[in-house]
Amino acid sequence: MDDVRLVIQNAKNGVDLKGYNDSEQEVLYKRGTRFKVIDIQTVEDKLLIILEEYDE
Repeated sequence: MDDVRLVIQNAKNGVDLKGYNDSEQEVLYKRGTRFKVIDIQTVEDKLLIILEEYDE
C-alpha cells in the first residue's frame, strides 16, 4: 500500500527505470544527490512530498 509518495519537480539527473519494466514508477539518482522539500500535502489519506533537486 502506498502511504507516501515522493514527487520530484524539475528533475534533471535521475534515470527513469520505466524502460526496463513498464510497471515501475521509479527513478534512480546518484548517491549523495540532494533534494529540497518544496511542499508536504495530504491527498486522499496519503502523504505527498514535493521535492526539487538541490543545486549548490
